[in-house]
Amino acid sequence: MSIYSAFKLWQLQWLEQNKVDVKVYPNFNRINHSESLKGVNNTRVTGLKRLKKRGDGIEFHQLREFRQGDSIRQIDWQATSKRQKLISKEYQEEQNQHIIVMLDAGVKMNLETTNGTHFDAALNALLMLSHTVLKQGDCFSMQSFNLQERWLPAVKGAQNVSRVMNHFYDLHPDESSSDYLKAVNSLLKKRSKRSLVLLVTTLNDQDINDLLPAVKKLQQHHLVALINIENVTIKQILNSDIESENDANKYCAAIELNNIYQHNLARLAKEGVICVNTQSEYLLPYVINTYLNIKHSGLL
Repeated sequence: MSIYSAFKLWQLQWLEQNKVDVKVYPNFNRINHSESLKGVNNTRVTGLKRLKKRGDGIEFHQLREFRQGDSIRQIDWQATSKRQKLISKEYQEEQNQHIIVMLDAGVKMNLETTNGTHFDAALNALLMLSHTVLKQGDCFSMQSFNLQERWLPAVKGAQNVSRVMNHFYDLHPDESSSDYLKAVNSLLKKRSKRSLVLLVTTLNDQDINDLLPAVKKLQQHHLVALINIENVTIKQILNSDIESENDANKYCAAIELNNIYQHNLARLAKEGVICVNTQSEYLLPYVINTYLNIKHSGLL
């Protein structure tokens, strides 16, 4: 603030120490823009096979007139007899399923991209995933794991999405290494009933030996999907021109690391883990696509 003298010969200035905390939330308008979520309904997910078609879920929804393409098994013969025309049963996807997110908040998630860190992208995408899950009538829980764990028990109802945001909006990663087994043990104490668990992390070349035992233990109770955020630096090196010996050495190292990552993902998929490998800028459509595909497949 500043004050001037009557003839503006002098000026007095001082600073007011009025700190204000401002909560920063994701932009939920992206969910309503089809371009932002392009591929949500048609992106394939490794290890996932679609088993049902639209309107052929496991919960009865309503009776309606028979349409071309309906299965004979959908026909309600009693209603058909009464109305003297073919009547089909229509089903919808089961609600009240439970979706749990395990978010790695360790040092690996501090990798920088042009749009912020891996953790920034993951937190924004997962908060918006909660909006989709709650609108679908399912329950949403989330656990971050690093030196300190943060846990949100089951939330249900689209009107309660603010509970998810207020619980995690200020979360930041630390400099700790990820302890997957400790995080899994902690989760199983809180929720052992079968759910879909989305484990969101960034793998490195050493992680498989720590991750695999934890995932196998988690699979004893839950359906597990691994969401790996790619290290974009490796892709950049592989797509760069080689102009010097140093460039060649970087290129060879990047190939070796990329091969390790692909081998580890293939090994996890062989163990029955649903694996999703994506760059940070595409994380939102991939996590929502994974959830919707699993929900529609009837695997839960």
